[in-house]
Amino acid sequence: MQLEYLGGTPEQPKTPQEQAEDARYQSVQDFAFFAANFGYRKADYLALTPTEKRFLIKAYEERVVADSTLLAAAVSNAVGNVLRKKGKPAHKLWRKRPKRSDTAERQHVTKIAEQIEAKEGKSWVAMVYQANGIRKKGGVAHA
Repeated sequence: MQLEYLGGTPEQPKTPQEQAEDARYQSVQDFAFFAANFGYRKADYLALTPTEKRFLIKAYEERVVADSTLLAAAVSNAVGNVLRKKGKPAHKLWRKRPKRSDTAERQHVTKIAEQIEAKEGKSWVAMVYQANGIRKKGGVAHA
């Protein structure tokens, strides 16, 4: 795109023939993208609707951005670890985060545990301690 105020000449509108050629070129370019990145054959590509093509391209872009972000975080962490002061512990790249549980499932399990406690008392706690090799001393568990 040439702009007049930057010293270029104004761009002439494209003829219908040039527009058709650009559309054909774009179609070939899109097919090449799908073939190279997704392994599509011509029949697979032609079976897609324009909306599906755009959604696939958007999902691909989001994946590339996510991968780039992860790589940037990893490199930043590595550089920070290399440049840290002596004796300081290295930063971990990934921190473990507990998985979120389903609220309904958690309530169901809690209800079952309360029913067992009502019938049998808290003897199950002692069994858990015993199975894990923890002995209870004066009401407090010690390993």
